Amino acid sequence: MSKTAYISSTYKDLKEYRDAVYKALRKIRYDVVCMEDYVATDERNVEKCCAHASGCDIYIGIFARRYGYIPPDMNPSGVSITEMEYRAARSSPHTKVRAFLLDEDSEWPETEPESPASQEKLKSLRWHISQLSYGPFRTTSDLVEQVLAAVYTVEAEARVEPGLDDIRSADIFPLESSGLLMIATKMQAAITNSASVAGLQVNLGSGAYWWSTRLYLVAALMEEYTSISEIVFFGGEKPSPTMPVPLPPPMLAPMPPPHSARTGYPYLGMCSPVDVRRALASHFRNVDRAYHESVPDQVFDAAAEVPQIVDSFGKKVASLAPAGERDVMRFVAKHVVEQWRGFNADRIEVANRKVDGVLLDDIVAKRSAYVALVRDGSLDTLIDRAELATNLALRRH
Repeated sequence: MSKTAYISSTYKDLKEYRDAVYKALRKIRYDVVCMEDYVATDERNVEKCCAHASGCDIYIGIFARRYGYIPPDMNPSGVSITEMEYRAARSSPHTKVRAFLLDEDSEWPETEPESPASQEKLKSLRWHISQLSYGPFRTTSDLVEQVLAAVYTVEAEARVEPGLDDIRSADIFPLESSGLLMIATKMQAAITNSASVAGLQVNLGSGAYWWSTRLYLVAALMEEYTSISEIVFFGGEKPSPTMPVPLPPPMLAPMPPPHSARTGYPYLGMCSPVDVRRALASHFRNVDRAYHESVPDQVFDAAAEVPQIVDSFGKKVASLAPAGERDVMRFVAKHVVEQWRGFNADRIEVANRKVDGVLLDDIVAKRSAYVALVRDGSLDTLIDRAELATNLALRRH
């Protein structure tokens, strides 16, 4: 299946930059749509532009010194088409948004001046983008390098991110028996889609959240019945459900938060299901034995039989001591996990860094299968290192 990209920018001032990006993306076999496919002017068809921006695989937004044409009709917020495209891409559940801002101190040719109101809206939009994630540029070659680097990282995320999203609610299992049903449901989904699932998110909270019995069960099922290679650990309190970046009124109406944003919890690191299970089994041998006794001698259809395994495990653990599971379990704390063999806390901090060739080389130089990119201590994304290395090897030579 072909990959699609949408290039968004104002027309007159960025034609040369847009053309350079268009050619670069075509060389790596992307189907590319930009405003030249509509009409050679800022006054392009709003409906078509927004549909393309929200329907593509990756949106490339290029922003310089102009805000752009503001349609007079059906536009109560009074925003430009360029901003409409950005908003449309941000609201799409599957479109990857990558924005690039001309450096503030870059020399730039004089163009037809816009109104003070438009300039204020541009300032507000640029500020909003700068608070999230963007690539600064000065020249066309600089922009092309950053766009290609961004595309490579997007492709390296492709296998990892859907898997994390599919089972993200695993970190909020209820601590009563109903949590076992949720574990069974999540594991069934992971087994069915195991080819596309790279990791499972577990939030340890303040250290009194996850039970050792439940984490053992998840790790054992992942090890034996899925190809999921990592359990991704977070710690800390849940953040308030607010926008990641407040927007200064009244210049810009609220936008939805970027769909690719992670949990916001502090990132701890990763550990394989094998190592998690081994660490817990060494301390809770009776729990390990209860699991082995719950698995049938021959598993014909793992996805169908997981609920039976989980139910049997729950009953056996409940009978281990007079007080049941609550008597044998222990809360899994951050400092305990960090001591487990195989725990990998390595990460690359990407705040205030360009997504360029240097960053890509830093990622490829790591030894783990997946590399964590964090922003101010919070997970931004996981990168499939082998996928990225393959992309670079094929396209750099």
